[in-house]
Amino acid sequence: MELRAVRRGLLRNTPTVFALALTLRWAADLALNPYLDPVIVDGHDAIDQDILDGHGFSHQPGRSIPTVTRAPSYPLWRAAELAVLGRDFLLLRMAESLFDLSPSAAQ
Repeated sequence: MELRAVRRGLLRNTPTVFALALTLRWAADLALNPYLDPVIVDGHDAIDQDILDGHGFSHQPGRSIPTVTRAPSYPLWRAAELAVLGRDFLLLRMAESLFDLSPSAAQ
């Protein structure tokens, strides 16, 4: 009986914890934005742009040569972000925080 009550309490507090975590992440993004470099160094930016340009899931800019070196979920998410938000680095970081927190919301 006690374990059930604890689980019920944790589930009731989940939206509050999620909202608090998201608020803290966005506050950090706003505070640190002037100090962050908007350059993507891991190659995802090229794949994201190729998806938007209609070249498919390609790692070589401007060429339709498919790649299997990256899992598809993150570049597709980033391409959707770029399509909706443009290249505003602060907005992209804030939207990525939703992606980062999504596993915790699913539990």
